[in-house]
Amino acid sequence: MHFLNCQSKHQPSGFTIVELVVTLAILIVITLGVVMQVRRLSPSQALENGSDVVRAELILARTKAFTGQSCCGGIMPTAYGISITLGSSTVQQIADTTTLSTTILQDNVIVLSCEQNGDVSTTGDCIIKFNTSSDHSVLYNGGLDPNTIILTVREPKSMTVSTIKVYPAVAVIE
Repeated sequence: MHFLNCQSKHQPSGFTIVELVVTLAILIVITLGVVMQVRRLSPSQALENGSDVVRAELILARTKAFTGQSCCGGIMPTAYGISITLGSSTVQQIADTTTLSTTILQDNVIVLSCEQNGDVSTTGDCIIKFNTSSDHSVLYNGGLDPNTIILTVREPKSMTVSTIKVYPAVAVIE
């Protein structure tokens, strides 16, 4: 009588499923780290992010003004807006002359200039306010003017710029 030997003399080759999963997980972590670092360091992404923050601050101020939100101890301000020191990364949310919050733009992105009627300011403050009154007018540096206000945002590594436009006649921000 001849018995079959159940033990195989052949060694298994290849990788186990555990080894493959661990290797794949390590590759995914490394790839995600590299992608996130590249996105963070991308000058165009930094500029886009900075412009989006300034635009969001303007939209927030407009929304507060048009919905008649009260602040500062329940008092209704005459206007909500933003104040930017040109050449800096600082954007302040304001109600009349009271600072409500301060946002610092990341990656050295700065607001380079404000422009209206062809007059470009590169120093000092740029203040854009939305009146809480029923006419919802827009004030630029204290004056009432229906002309377009243009903010220029710059990313210093690539020296690229982006513009944000405020159309006071219709209070549109683009």
